[in-house]
Amino acid sequence: MQLTSSKNDKLFLGFMLSVALGFYAIFIYRSVFTINDEIYFSLIDDAMISMRYAKHLANGHGFVWNIGEPPVQGFTNMGWTLYMALLHLLPLAESKMSLLVMISSALLLAGNAYFAYKLSKLLAPKSVIAPKIALIVTAFYFPLVFWSLRGMEVGLTTLLILGLTAAAIDSYKPISYRRSAVIGLLMMLAILVRIDMIAQVGLVLVYLLYRYGFKEKTGMAKLSPALLLLLTAVIGLPLFQYLYFGSVMPNTYTLKVEGVNVAIRIAVGLQAFVTHASRDLLALLFIVLIGLLMFRDLRSKEVMLLLGLILVQCA
Repeated sequence: MQLTSSKNDKLFLGFMLSVALGFYAIFIYRSVFTINDEIYFSLIDDAMISMRYAKHLANGHGFVWNIGEPPVQGFTNMGWTLYMALLHLLPLAESKMSLLVMISSALLLAGNAYFAYKLSKLLAPKSVIAPKIALIVTAFYFPLVFWSLRGMEVGLTTLLILGLTAAAIDSYKPISYRRSAVIGLLMMLAILVRIDMIAQVGLVLVYLLYRYGFKEKTGMAKLSPALLLLLTAVIGLPLFQYLYFGSVMPNTYTLKVEGVNVAIRIAVGLQAFVTHASRDLLALLFIVLIGLLMFRDLRSKEVMLLLGLILVQCA
Protein backbone atom coordinates (compact mmCIF):
# COMPACT_ATOMS: atom_id res chain seq x y z
CA MET A 1 0.00 0.00 0.00
CA GLN A 2 2.83 2.39 0.90
CA LEU A 3 4.56 1.58 -2.40
CA THR A 4 1.37 2.29 -4.35
CA SER A 5 0.88 5.57 -2.50
CA SER A 6 4.48 6.60 -3.21
CA LYS A 7 4.07 5.73 -6.89
CA ASN A 8 0.84 7.75 -7.08
CA ASP A 9 2.59 10.72 -5.45
CA LYS A 10 5.36 10.60 -8.05
CA LEU A 11 2.84 10.36 -10.88
CA PHE A 12 0.91 13.33 -9.49
CA LEU A 13 4.10 15.36 -9.05
CA GLY A 14 5.30 14.57 -12.56
CA PHE A 15 1.94 15.30 -14.16
CA MET A 16 1.29 18.61 -12.37
CA LEU A 17 4.83 19.92 -12.86
CA SER A 18 4.58 19.03 -16.58
CA VAL A 19 1.28 20.92 -16.84
CA ALA A 20 2.81 23.90 -15.01
CA LEU A 21 5.87 23.96 -17.29
CA GLY A 22 3.55 23.80 -20.28
CA PHE A 23 1.63 26.79 -18.92
CA TYR A 24 4.89 28.70 -18.42
CA ALA A 25 5.95 27.85 -21.99
CA ILE A 26 2.69 29.29 -23.38
CA PHE A 27 3.20 32.43 -21.27
CA ILE A 28 6.74 32.85 -22.62
CA TYR A 29 5.61 32.23 -26.21
CA ARG A 30 3.02 34.99 -25.94
CA SER A 31 5.80 37.49 -25.14
CA VAL A 32 7.51 36.93 -28.50
CA PHE A 33 7.68 39.77 -31.03
CA THR A 34 9.49 40.24 -34.35
CA ILE A 35 11.58 43.16 -35.64
CA ASN A 36 13.06 43.00 -39.16
CA ASP A 37 12.40 39.26 -39.33
CA GLU A 38 14.31 38.61 -36.08
CA ILE A 39 12.51 37.09 -33.09
CA TYR A 40 12.91 39.00 -29.82
CA PHE A 41 12.05 38.31 -26.22
CA SER A 42 11.74 41.04 -23.59
CA LEU A 43 11.18 41.48 -19.88
CA ILE A 44 9.42 44.22 -17.90
CA ASP A 45 11.17 47.56 -17.47
CA ASP A 46 12.69 46.90 -14.02
CA ALA A 47 14.12 43.59 -15.17
CA MET A 48 15.53 45.20 -18.32
CA ILE A 49 17.28 47.79 -16.12
CA SER A 50 19.05 44.92 -14.34
CA MET A 51 19.82 43.38 -17.74
CA ARG A 52 21.51 46.59 -18.89
CA TYR A 53 23.73 46.63 -15.81
CA ALA A 54 24.42 42.91 -16.29
CA LYS A 55 25.39 43.40 -19.94
CA HIS A 56 27.83 46.18 -19.09
CA LEU A 57 29.32 44.13 -16.26
CA ALA A 58 29.77 41.09 -18.51
CA ASN A 59 31.48 43.29 -21.12
CA GLY A 60 33.98 44.56 -18.55
CA HIS A 61 32.53 48.04 -17.94
CA GLY A 62 31.41 47.37 -14.35
CA PHE A 63 28.07 48.04 -12.67
CA VAL A 64 27.18 51.15 -14.71
CA TRP A 65 24.03 52.39 -16.41
CA ASN A 66 26.00 54.26 -19.09
CA ILE A 67 29.49 53.21 -20.12
CA GLY A 68 32.11 55.66 -18.90
CA GLU A 69 29.91 57.27 -16.27
CA PRO A 70 30.33 56.82 -12.47
CA PRO A 71 28.53 53.73 -11.08
CA VAL A 72 25.07 54.34 -9.62
CA GLN A 73 23.08 51.42 -8.23
CA GLY A 74 19.82 51.62 -10.12
CA PHE A 75 18.75 48.08 -9.21
CA THR A 76 17.88 46.33 -5.94
CA ASN A 77 18.48 42.70 -6.95
CA MET A 78 22.28 42.31 -6.78
CA GLY A 79 22.37 38.51 -6.95
CA TRP A 80 19.86 38.34 -9.81
CA THR A 81 21.81 40.97 -11.75
CA LEU A 82 25.00 38.93 -11.25
CA TYR A 83 23.19 35.88 -12.61
CA MET A 84 22.06 37.90 -15.62
CA ALA A 85 25.69 38.93 -16.15
CA LEU A 86 26.69 35.25 -16.29
CA LEU A 87 24.02 34.68 -18.96
CA HIS A 88 25.51 37.52 -21.00
CA LEU A 89 28.80 35.61 -21.16
CA LEU A 90 27.11 32.92 -23.25
CA PRO A 91 27.48 33.06 -27.07
CA LEU A 92 23.87 33.99 -27.72
CA ALA A 93 22.24 36.81 -29.65
CA GLU A 94 21.09 39.72 -27.50
CA SER A 95 17.56 39.29 -28.85
CA LYS A 96 17.36 35.87 -27.13
CA MET A 97 18.99 36.82 -23.82
CA SER A 98 15.67 37.55 -22.13
CA LEU A 99 14.48 34.07 -23.13
CA LEU A 100 17.21 32.54 -20.95
CA VAL A 101 15.97 34.57 -17.97
CA MET A 102 12.39 33.41 -18.55
CA ILE A 103 13.42 29.77 -18.93
CA SER A 104 15.44 30.06 -15.69
CA SER A 105 12.39 31.53 -13.95
CA ALA A 106 10.15 28.74 -15.27
CA LEU A 107 12.46 26.16 -13.70
CA LEU A 108 12.53 28.16 -10.45
CA LEU A 109 8.73 28.22 -10.40
CA ALA A 110 8.64 24.45 -10.81
CA GLY A 111 11.11 24.22 -7.92
CA ASN A 112 8.86 26.41 -5.79
CA ALA A 113 5.89 24.11 -6.42
CA TYR A 114 7.98 21.07 -5.51
CA PHE A 115 9.25 22.61 -2.26
CA ALA A 116 5.72 23.73 -1.32
CA TYR A 117 4.60 20.13 -1.82
CA LYS A 118 7.45 18.74 0.29
CA LEU A 119 6.94 21.31 3.06
CA SER A 120 3.25 20.48 3.22
CA LYS A 121 4.02 16.75 3.50
CA LEU A 122 6.51 17.54 6.25
CA LEU A 123 4.08 19.65 8.26
CA ALA A 124 0.91 17.63 7.59
CA PRO A 125 2.15 14.05 7.06
CA LYS A 126 -1.29 12.52 7.58
CA SER A 127 -2.98 14.67 4.96
CA VAL A 128 -3.33 13.32 1.43
CA ILE A 129 -4.83 16.41 -0.16
CA ALA A 130 -2.93 19.27 1.54
CA PRO A 131 0.40 18.71 -0.28
CA LYS A 132 -1.42 18.49 -3.61
CA ILE A 133 -3.29 21.74 -2.98
CA ALA A 134 -0.03 23.40 -1.93
CA LEU A 135 1.65 22.32 -5.16
CA ILE A 136 -1.21 23.44 -7.40
CA VAL A 137 -1.68 26.82 -5.69
CA THR A 138 2.06 27.55 -5.79
CA ALA A 139 2.58 26.37 -9.36
CA PHE A 140 -0.31 28.45 -10.74
CA TYR A 141 -0.35 31.44 -8.36
CA PHE A 142 -0.48 34.04 -11.11
CA PRO A 143 1.24 37.01 -9.41
CA LEU A 144 4.26 34.81 -8.71
CA VAL A 145 4.14 33.32 -12.21
CA PHE A 146 3.74 36.71 -13.91
CA TRP A 147 6.51 38.60 -12.13
CA SER A 148 8.90 35.66 -12.33
CA LEU A 149 8.40 35.02 -16.05
CA ARG A 150 8.59 38.74 -16.80
CA GLY A 151 12.12 38.73 -15.45
CA MET A 152 11.99 39.68 -11.77
CA GLU A 153 13.86 37.83 -9.02
CA VAL A 154 10.76 36.76 -7.05
CA GLY A 155 10.93 33.15 -8.28
CA LEU A 156 14.47 32.84 -6.94
CA THR A 157 13.81 34.59 -3.62
CA THR A 158 10.72 32.43 -3.06
CA LEU A 159 12.71 29.27 -3.77
CA LEU A 160 15.49 30.33 -1.40
CA ILE A 161 13.03 31.07 1.43
CA LEU A 162 11.15 27.81 0.87
CA GLY A 163 14.45 25.91 0.82
CA LEU A 164 15.63 27.77 3.92
CA THR A 165 12.40 26.96 5.76
CA ALA A 166 12.60 23.29 4.79
CA ALA A 167 16.22 23.13 5.98
CA ALA A 168 15.34 24.89 9.23
CA ILE A 169 12.49 22.48 10.02
CA ASP A 170 14.07 19.33 8.53
CA SER A 171 11.77 16.73 10.10
CA TYR A 172 12.46 18.09 13.58
CA LYS A 173 15.96 16.54 13.66
CA PRO A 174 18.68 17.95 15.93
CA ILE A 175 20.79 20.66 14.32
CA SER A 176 24.19 19.67 12.87
CA TYR A 177 27.15 21.71 11.64
CA ARG A 178 26.52 20.59 8.07
CA ARG A 179 22.84 21.52 8.16
CA SER A 180 23.73 24.82 9.80
CA ALA A 181 26.15 25.60 6.95
CA VAL A 182 23.43 24.84 4.36
CA ILE A 183 21.03 27.12 6.25
CA GLY A 184 23.65 29.88 6.41
CA LEU A 185 24.38 29.57 2.68
CA LEU A 186 20.67 29.90 1.84
CA MET A 187 20.40 32.93 4.15
CA MET A 188 23.41 34.55 2.52
CA LEU A 189 22.13 33.92 -1.00
CA ALA A 190 18.65 35.27 -0.18
CA ILE A 191 20.13 38.55 1.10
CA LEU A 192 22.54 38.76 -1.83
CA VAL A 193 19.69 38.37 -4.30
CA ARG A 194 17.64 41.07 -2.59
CA ILE A 195 18.81 42.89 0.53
CA ASP A 196 15.34 43.33 2.06
CA MET A 197 15.02 39.54 2.32
CA ILE A 198 16.81 40.10 5.63
CA ALA A 199 13.35 40.47 7.20
CA GLN A 200 12.29 36.91 6.36
CA VAL A 201 15.77 35.52 6.99
CA GLY A 202 15.68 37.19 10.40
CA LEU A 203 12.40 35.46 11.25
CA VAL A 204 13.85 32.06 10.36
CA LEU A 205 16.86 32.92 12.53
CA VAL A 206 14.55 33.66 15.48
CA TYR A 207 12.93 30.25 14.98
CA LEU A 208 16.34 28.53 14.87
CA LEU A 209 17.55 30.28 18.02
CA TYR A 210 14.36 29.39 19.86
CA ARG A 211 14.27 25.79 18.61
CA TYR A 212 17.94 24.88 18.82
CA GLY A 213 20.09 27.71 20.19
CA PHE A 214 18.41 28.00 23.58
CA LYS A 215 17.09 24.44 23.97
CA GLU A 216 19.99 22.21 22.92
CA LYS A 217 23.19 22.09 24.94
CA THR A 218 25.44 22.61 21.91
CA GLY A 219 22.80 24.42 19.86
CA MET A 220 24.52 27.81 19.70
CA ALA A 221 27.84 26.23 18.72
CA LYS A 222 26.21 24.22 15.94
CA LEU A 223 24.37 27.31 14.67
CA SER A 224 27.68 29.19 14.37
CA PRO A 225 28.22 28.37 10.64
CA ALA A 226 24.77 29.78 9.83
CA LEU A 227 25.36 32.87 11.96
CA LEU A 228 28.80 33.46 10.41
CA LEU A 229 27.51 33.21 6.83
CA LEU A 230 24.54 35.42 7.68
CA LEU A 231 26.80 38.02 9.25
CA THR A 232 29.03 37.93 6.17
CA ALA A 233 26.05 38.83 3.97
CA VAL A 234 24.60 41.45 6.32
CA ILE A 235 27.93 43.27 6.57
CA GLY A 236 29.49 42.39 3.23
CA LEU A 237 26.75 43.45 0.82
CA PRO A 238 26.13 46.97 2.25
CA LEU A 239 29.90 47.45 2.58
CA PHE A 240 30.44 46.54 -1.08
CA GLN A 241 27.61 48.84 -2.14
CA TYR A 242 29.12 51.70 -0.14
CA LEU A 243 32.63 51.18 -1.49
CA TYR A 244 31.53 50.65 -5.10
CA PHE A 245 28.52 52.95 -5.47
CA GLY A 246 29.23 55.43 -2.65
CA SER A 247 25.99 54.56 -0.86
CA VAL A 248 24.82 51.73 1.36
CA MET A 249 21.30 51.84 -0.08
CA PRO A 250 20.40 51.48 -3.78
CA ASN A 251 19.53 54.64 -5.71
CA THR A 252 15.99 53.30 -6.06
CA TYR A 253 15.60 53.66 -2.28
CA THR A 254 17.05 57.18 -2.33
CA LEU A 255 14.68 58.35 -5.06
CA LYS A 256 11.53 56.77 -3.65
CA VAL A 257 11.94 56.99 0.11
CA GLU A 258 14.44 59.64 1.21
CA GLY A 259 12.71 62.82 2.32
CA VAL A 260 9.30 61.14 2.62
CA ASN A 261 8.07 61.08 6.21
CA VAL A 262 7.01 57.86 7.91
CA ALA A 263 3.29 58.71 7.98
CA ILE A 264 3.18 59.09 4.19
CA ARG A 265 5.19 55.91 3.69
CA ILE A 266 2.74 53.96 5.86
CA ALA A 267 -0.31 55.48 4.15
CA VAL A 268 0.99 54.72 0.66
CA GLY A 269 2.08 51.25 1.76
CA LEU A 270 -1.34 50.45 3.22
CA GLN A 271 -3.08 51.69 0.09
CA ALA A 272 -0.85 49.56 -2.13
CA PHE A 273 -1.23 46.56 0.16
CA VAL A 274 -5.02 46.76 0.21
CA THR A 275 -5.16 47.23 -3.57
CA HIS A 276 -3.05 44.16 -4.29
CA ALA A 277 -3.83 41.97 -1.27
CA SER A 278 -7.58 42.16 -1.82
CA ARG A 279 -7.04 40.64 -5.24
CA ASP A 280 -4.04 38.35 -4.79
CA LEU A 281 -3.72 37.29 -1.16
CA LEU A 282 -6.67 37.81 1.17
CA ALA A 283 -8.81 34.90 -0.09
CA LEU A 284 -5.98 32.41 0.37
CA LEU A 285 -4.99 33.92 3.73
CA PHE A 286 -8.61 33.67 4.91
CA ILE A 287 -8.68 29.94 4.07
CA VAL A 288 -5.41 29.44 5.96
CA LEU A 289 -6.72 31.24 9.05
CA ILE A 290 -9.95 29.22 9.01
CA GLY A 291 -7.86 26.05 8.83
CA LEU A 292 -5.80 27.13 11.83
CA LEU A 293 -8.97 27.80 13.83
CA MET A 294 -10.56 24.46 12.91
CA PHE A 295 -7.56 22.13 13.24
CA ARG A 296 -5.57 22.42 16.46
CA ASP A 297 -2.76 20.14 15.25
CA LEU A 298 -1.87 22.73 12.62
CA ARG A 299 -0.95 25.31 15.28
CA SER A 300 2.65 24.17 15.55
CA LYS A 301 5.68 26.48 15.75
CA GLU A 302 6.62 25.38 12.24
CA VAL A 303 3.27 26.33 10.70
CA MET A 304 3.38 29.62 12.62
CA LEU A 305 6.80 30.22 11.05
CA LEU A 306 5.28 29.89 7.58
CA LEU A 307 2.43 32.23 8.50
CA GLY A 308 4.95 34.66 10.01
CA LEU A 309 6.94 34.71 6.75
CA ILE A 310 3.82 35.86 4.91
CA LEU A 311 2.98 38.52 7.51
CA VAL A 312 6.57 39.82 7.62
CA GLN A 313 6.56 40.17 3.83
CA CYS A 314 3.23 42.02 3.99
CA ALA A 315 4.64 44.38 6.62
